[in-house]
Amino acid sequence: MVAEGYCNKEIAAGLELSTKTVETYRARAFLKLDLRSRVQAFRYAQAAGWFSNSAGVEVVPAFDTP
Repeated sequence: MVAEGYCNKEIAAGLELSTKTVETYRARAFLKLDLRSRVQAFRYAQAAGWFSNSAGVEVVPAFDTP
């Protein structure tokens, strides 16, 4: 849900969790996956094939700068 663009509050409401719980889970997932931003989370999910490209839009990978 993070990679789909939902904010923590929206995720919490959808999963019936507290916002703090969602923030904690997100932070732990980002740490384990070595992600630093929601953009990186999106790219990770896309590379893993978690999205279908039903709109037929070509997504060009961007390069991360160190």
